Amino acid sequence: MICPRCGKNNIERASYCGECGIKLPVTGNTIQGVLQKGMREADAAAKSAGDGLQSLIDDIVHTISK
Repeated sequence: MICPRCGKNNIERASYCGECGIKLPVTGNTIQGVLQKGMREADAAAKSAGDGLQSLIDDIVHTISK
């Protein structure tokens, strides 16, 4: 399960996030549970892409400011 706070991928059915300690929501195989899982995974992917973009921007700024 992807943590909705920090984006860490925890083991399935974990009660708490192993990274930030937040209580994880209980989801089952209901439509709502599947949609919530998809939303969390999409959020984590967007965060990861944003982090990568920020790293690239930082590298460019560092190179230009030399």
